[in-house]
Formats: sequence, C-alpha cells, structure tokens
Amino acid sequence: MSRKLDGLALHSALLLLEPLLEQFQHGAFHNPIEHRIEMHLKSLTSQTVILKDLEVKVSLQPEETIRTEISRKFHLPTLMTVLERTVIAPLKTWTDPNAWFALLHCQRQCINQDCP
Repeated sequence: MSRKLDGLALHSALLLLEPLLEQFQHGAFHNPIEHRIEMHLKSLTSQTVILKDLEVKVSLQPEETIRTEISRKFHLPTLMTVLERTVIAPLKTWTDPNAWFALLHCQRQCINQDCP
C-alpha cells in the first residue's frame, strides 16, 4: 500500500523524521504511464509517525510506502506539439548529445493586442 500526502507540506514534515530515518528505506522508480519518476519512503517496521506540522498521524506496516516526490518527465516532440497550441512559443531548445534532457527558452506570444 502506498500513502499520498501533499508533497511540499510532506517535505517540510519529513525534516522532523530525521531521527526516524533508519526505520525507512528510500526507493525510486519510473512510472512510464504517468511519464514520471516517483520517490517513496518504505517503512521497515510497524510504526506510527506523527507529522505535527500537518496534524497527521500515519500508522505504517512493514513494506508500506509514503510517496514523497514526483519528478515529471516530458517527451520533447509531444511537448513541442502541446506548446504549438498555446500562446507560449519555444524560442530555443538545447539538448544533451543523446537528447535525453532538454532546456527550452519560451516566451508568451501576444494575441489580439493583449500584451503591454
């Protein structure tokens, strides 16, 4: 079973878990359907964790996970197609030699005199 909590709030609350981190194992995996990398903390024991800042009490069993982060991945040709249908125009694209990573410089385009 995997628990899902708001990422930013959870990140802050996880700082309070530092003394308990030896009771967790970090894991990351690729979710190809959602085009993302997910990071999870897996409980190594039965435990109850109280995240005071969130006013949340979470009881975990061994092997149960808390998803702590999502890193989205985009297919560059798909992203360019989506941008073509918006007012955001890619001006320049840089990629690594394998085209595994990309950086886009984009600019909002004025339509019907809506820009200053």
